[in-house]
Amino acid sequence: MSHVLNTTKNFCCQLRFLYGFLLASVLIGCSPSLNQTVSQSLPRANTTTADVALNAFRSARPIPVVVKPAVPFRVSLLGKHKAFETFTESNIVAVSAEIPAVLPQQASLRNLKQIQNAATASTSSDIQNTFATYLDAFNRHDAIAMASHWVTDGENLDLDTGNRTIGRTAVERVFDQLFVNDKSAQIGFQIDSIRPIRDDVVVVDGLSKMSLTDQKPRQSRFSAVLVRHENKWLMESVRETAATANPTIQDRLQQLNWLRGFWEDISDGITASIQCEWNEQGTYLIRHHLITEELEPPGSAARLAAGIPALLPEKDAHEKTVQRLSMTEYIGWDNQQGQICSWLFRSDGQTAQFTWQRNG
Repeated sequence: MSHVLNTTKNFCCQLRFLYGFLLASVLIGCSPSLNQTVSQSLPRANTTTADVALNAFRSARPIPVVVKPAVPFRVSLLGKHKAFETFTESNIVAVSAEIPAVLPQQASLRNLKQIQNAATASTSSDIQNTFATYLDAFNRHDAIAMASHWVTDGENLDLDTGNRTIGRTAVERVFDQLFVNDKSAQIGFQIDSIRPIRDDVVVVDGLSKMSLTDQKPRQSRFSAVLVRHENKWLMESVRETAATANPTIQDRLQQLNWLRGFWEDISDGITASIQCEWNEQGTYLIRHHLITEELEPPGSAARLAAGIPALLPEKDAHEKTVQRLSMTEYIGWDNQQGQICSWLFRSDGQTAQFTWQRNG
């Protein structure tokens, strides 16, 4: 029995050895040889004589450089190179000598201002000559020559009387009648300002003084609009009013005489009234303002909103109260400011001051 087991055991060992040898042979046959050189390129085809000549030609031809090698540079020198390249002699372009040079800005402005001043001086001289010839025509009692200084539809307005003279023919007729009635009538002018509005329009402000036989010399303030027509300045519109040397406070405030009276306005429980009169000397206009407002008793709005005012006890009923605010205003002439001012004093202790300007 032991002999049979040993024989079987030996047979199994031989069989395992045979299987191992076959497996090793298979693995060794699938792997490349350790000493064999591995090719890194595709297998070459059969080489011919033509192929050899072509390969020789390819190796002799130089290989072109596609990308240029980098050239080192310094950042600090980059600006100098660009400046040098910009102002090279080849970049200079010839300019015709016929092109006029441009003055610097300050010189141009100065030259322009000189031209404007010269034009203004020329206009001022022409306007003064126009008034000089007008003055000469008046003092010679030449109504036709005076009328020639006006445009065809010119207008003269006396602001004090409201008399209006329209048209060159009407101007000639008025002065002709004046010269017939007063053989010694004379006039003089004082020009205060000449203001150019456009190249062909100016406004002239000044003072005129007319001397008549049976009257004291009369001074008038005038404002004239002159237009240029065929290189000649003509009067288009003249406004004049009597001028006093030193107007009184009453004279300055007379334009507010329409404020005198009593006014009242009633609306929505508020009453506003104004009463204005002169003081005894006529140097101030005194205005009394009164504003009254009826106020509802406290809680009345809530009771009315509840809808049962008749069921409330009598002790909760209150009478309406009246709130009053009175103001007194003095309107006069302020010599320091040179204009009409007003000073307002309220019954609650507040005060205010106002300045007046004419509008229209």
